Amino acid sequence: MLKLVGAAVLFSALSWCGWQKAQWYQRHLECLNCWRRSLIEGERQLCDLGVQTADYLEWLATQPELTGAAKRCLSGLEWEEKFSLTWTSALREAEFPLYADELDTLTALGEVLGQYEESRQRQSLTYAETRLQDAIQRAEEEKRRLGKMWRLLGMGAGVFAVVLLY
Repeated sequence: MLKLVGAAVLFSALSWCGWQKAQWYQRHLECLNCWRRSLIEGERQLCDLGVQTADYLEWLATQPELTGAAKRCLSGLEWEEKFSLTWTSALREAEFPLYADELDTLTALGEVLGQYEESRQRQSLTYAETRLQDAIQRAEEEKRRLGKMWRLLGMGAGVFAVVLLY
C-alpha cells in the first residue's frame, strides 16, 4: 500500500511540474492581453482626453494584473523620481511573465509617457500596442503547442519514473 502511495505522489509531483510550466504560457498570454488593453486605454486617456499621467497610473492600479507596477510608479511620482527610471524599475520588480523583448517594448514607454506632446505619446503607444499584438499571436501559438507539450511531458516523466522505480 505504501508503495502505491509513493508511486502516486511521484507521478503527481512530476505531472504538477509539467502543468505549472504549461500554466506559464497561459499567464503570459493573459499578461500580454492586459497590457494591450491598458495601452489602448492609455491612448484614449492620455491622448484623446488629455488626462494626466498620474491619473492614468491610478487607472492602471485598478487592473488586477498591473496593480503592483502602477502603485510603484505612483509612489515614484510622489517622491519626484525620474519617471522613466520609476517605470522601468516598476516593470522589473513586478516580474511579469513576459519575454525580454516584450518587457523592452513596455519599458520604452517610460521615456515618452507624460513627457512629450500628444502626437509623440500616441505614436509610441500605437507602436507598443502593435508590437504586443504580434506578441499575442506568437503567445497563442506557444500556448497551444508548448502548453500541451509540457503537460504531456510532465505526465510522461511521472509515468516513466513510476515504472523505473517500481
